[in-house]
Amino acid sequence: MKRAAYLLLGICTLLGGIFASRSGLAASRLVLEGSTVRDTKTGLVWQQTASSTKRDFAGAQAYCSGLGAGWRLPNIRELISIVDDTHLPDFDQMPAIDPLFLPSSTDHDFDFWSSTPTPGSSDSFWYVKFAYGSVLLDGKMTMLKLARCVR
Repeated sequence: MKRAAYLLLGICTLLGGIFASRSGLAASRLVLEGSTVRDTKTGLVWQQTASSTKRDFAGAQAYCSGLGAGWRLPNIRELISIVDDTHLPDFDQMPAIDPLFLPSSTDHDFDFWSSTPTPGSSDSFWYVKFAYGSVLLDGKMTMLKLARCVR
């Protein structure tokens, strides 16, 4: 019961911030800089092309930090900031992300790890399913997902 209460509180807190800011990305907000995309609103710099290799949570963290220069796995709020619901797919098109971000996979899975743990759990993390622009929880650390790094 306690876990359910923490989970509900976490979901409500997170969704309040998400829906307050999710109305599609403004084209002028994203700037292509070599092999990165800079978000002028948040100041974050993203990989333009994410890894195409699915990894467990520890592998995703190691991949990002292994890039050096301050690269890391984004938290859930950062990852949600690049969801663009004006690009929701028809399964034959791009996922719910601005086309400046090149797809990392052709299987339309598009599940990306965040570094944010789910409330009340030490082995489960939030993730974004870009195929639908959905925020999901209960990504067990052993599940395989993609990583898009940020700095």
